[in-house]
Amino acid sequence: METKFLELIIPLETLRLTKTGLLKGTIFFRIGDFCFPDSDWEDLVDQLFCLWIGIIWFNEELNVLDNHTEIILQFMDGPDQIRLTRLENELFSCVLETYYSDDDVDIIHKFHINLSDLKKEIKLVCLKVLHYCYDHKLFSDDIDNLREVFESIEEPFVD
Repeated sequence: METKFLELIIPLETLRLTKTGLLKGTIFFRIGDFCFPDSDWEDLVDQLFCLWIGIIWFNEELNVLDNHTEIILQFMDGPDQIRLTRLENELFSCVLETYYSDDDVDIIHKFHINLSDLKKEIKLVCLKVLHYCYDHKLFSDDIDNLREVFESIEEPFVD
């Protein structure tokens, strides 16, 4: 199976604060010409970053390279999720799916990814979002929390 790149897309001009201080905007992954969940998906961007960073960076099982660890990156506003299962080292099986229940899962797309590429992509886009929020005076406790979570990532940023 071919290894592909999950490109995280957040058109910065779509970012706005909700009445409760959450950061909402368009967010999706692009794999070639395919967009998941879709190119106009709206979700809670700050909450997704905090969730995904916690799952990817702070999951102790991911530090054990000889297991078949499975992690799930969920979207907040719907049943769509990304299921990642380690095949070896940094190579993961990636299944884009719509999860309704254990007995009702629609598999949308399957391929392989390199986890370190996904981590770099999430970190880069999160940094762009934080800069945009600062530059456009989008401030809230939730954005401060995202900044703290982002700063807690130990690995230095390398582009």
